[in-house]
Amino acid sequence: MLDTISLDDLTTVTGGAGPAGWEDVRTAAAPHCPSTVARFSQPPKTRAQAQTIGNACLAEMGPFKAGLGGRTRIQAGIDAAFPR
Repeated sequence: MLDTISLDDLTTVTGGAGPAGWEDVRTAAAPHCPSTVARFSQPPKTRAQAQTIGNACLAEMGPFKAGLGGRTRIQAGIDAAFPR
């Protein structure tokens, strides 16, 4: 049997990590891109917002750290929170 979901309930769905998961993401990212973490205190609601935050973090950490796995880890996190 399928349950129904009201439109009112759907308006509260934002996707992503949610507030609790977002704090874990921010804590992990803080040593690598502190300015980006400070600038984006609210969790992203869309994949595009998450990608913007990820790109800002990568730019802040620089090409060396980004190339040592930063880009891969950030993209994996975005893909997990916002599947394609």
